[in-house]
Amino acid sequence: MAEEQIRGRLAVVAKLHGASPDRVAQSYADFLATLAELRKFQVLPYSAAAEAVYQSWPAKVKKIGTRDCRIAASAITNGLIVVTRNRQDFEQIPGVKIEDWSVSATP
Repeated sequence: MAEEQIRGRLAVVAKLHGASPDRVAQSYADFLATLAELRKFQVLPYSAAAEAVYQSWPAKVKKIGTRDCRIAASAITNGLIVVTRNRQDFEQIPGVKIEDWSVSATP
């Protein structure tokens, strides 16, 4: 999710108090690079329909994590597949289709 990428970069920027000028400049450059990478993808808005799916799940499912569950809900409402290495959590979310591209297929 774009939000996670942006939050991660902003968290690094927020911790820069007292850092070297080079480190500060690099952190901002990394943030801009992340924004540039995200422009390559279609970023879908989080919809009321996705929120309804999220709200329909029991607390046990939501305990997995709000962000992951909302990613799954958005994928479900848009008929998409979540590409993730985090199979352990996403496999517990009902109705979401996932693929793990980090696992190479053996012929």
